Amino acid sequence: ELLDYLVENVYMLVCVPETSRIARNIVMSQGKGMDNEPIDDFKGLVCFRYIQDEKDMYKTFDKWDNLAATPDTDNGYESVGRETIASACVLRATSTLRSKVPKNAMVPALEQWLRQHLIQNKCEGNTFFDTEILPASVALAKYRDGTILAESRGEFDDLGKTIAMRLTFLRGLTKGVGSTKEVEMVILQLLLRAEGGIKRGKKAATDITLKHLDQYLHGVELAALYMALIKPSTAQRQQRCFHMLDAIQNNDPDAMIHVSLSQEEKTLLKKMLVCFPFGETSVGKKIAAFLLERLNAHFLTQDGHEQTTDGDVVQQQIEHVLPKTPTGKYWNKQWPDQADKDTWTHRLGNLVLMSRRVTAKQGSQTFPKKKERYENEVRPLTRNLSKIDVWNKKAMLEQQGEIMGLVHYLWGF
Repeated sequence: ELLDYLVENVYMLVCVPETSRIARNIVMSQGKGMDNEPIDDFKGLVCFRYIQDEKDMYKTFDKWDNLAATPDTDNGYESVGRETIASACVLRATSTLRSKVPKNAMVPALEQWLRQHLIQNKCEGNTFFDTEILPASVALAKYRDGTILAESRGEFDDLGKTIAMRLTFLRGLTKGVGSTKEVEMVILQLLLRAEGGIKRGKKAATDITLKHLDQYLHGVELAALYMALIKPSTAQRQQRCFHMLDAIQNNDPDAMIHVSLSQEEKTLLKKMLVCFPFGETSVGKKIAAFLLERLNAHFLTQDGHEQTTDGDVVQQQIEHVLPKTPTGKYWNKQWPDQADKDTWTHRLGNLVLMSRRVTAKQGSQTFPKKKERYENEVRPLTRNLSKIDVWNKKAMLEQQGEIMGLVHYLWGF
């Protein structure tokens, strides 16, 4: 009651230290690295203001401290770190409130999420921590470090492997491309609602089956790829995510495809995949790396092989088959028109994903030399180039056509 009275009636609370030494210690403690973050204020609200029993207060406080400790994945994710907890809370609050959590008013927004949950479920802060913060933080940590991919891939059939491929692709985009970050709120919602299905390979208590999870993730992949290439505004990206969350809430996986991208947007995305200069910038090469890894993973899974990575490919593994600055007789003979070089050098059809970082010397080699390396690659789209005699505009367009055909097969546009 005293705390509530102070919150409602006191506008400024002044601390007058007993000695100058105490005052100095207080001031020094506010130095760099010592300031509270919004998540720390929210922690105080959850653990103390919204719990009546004092024992439950400190028990919840200790649980939060354990979860916020240095990440420890070896002991069942008992600790995930403060940053992950903060991210999980913001994502869950955003998806629940269907509005952006502003940085300059984060604590009020998080408290609104908390109060809404307590009123709807008639519970206190300790239950809120156990049912909302803890599972969301662990699920987000597993997604971000790739553990959830191994759980999806290893427990059951081909559907689980497809889900793992989708999550791998999404993890790469949300981790490496800033314009797709909002998609994490949708992914986290799906992982929380389908957690039982992922672990047991059967229908979860939340009624999201693996089949429905796969359908939902199909739509999320489309939306994330669109965001990565088209770069809509933050407000537009969030609104798209809210529409996808509505489809999940309504248990309507068929609606997910329609709300994730319209037919007009699919046409624009298809055009961008053909025309976008992926190889020109570091972000473009990242997107190309994640996309090519996704396409190669499909071939590998079809042949009964495991996916090569958990999405941790980097732009330095992207190689231009026709070098960025081609020199010598070979390339001048195969690509005599400078306009063709300028047009196609950075397109997706001229890029391959390698198992190691590509050196400048390797990148400038002639195609016969590159073929010797491609032949030893595990990724089918790269290895298959070793069967080609020459790399000219015709060969590049055929490769581009194969890639777009695979995109159509996987995503239907």
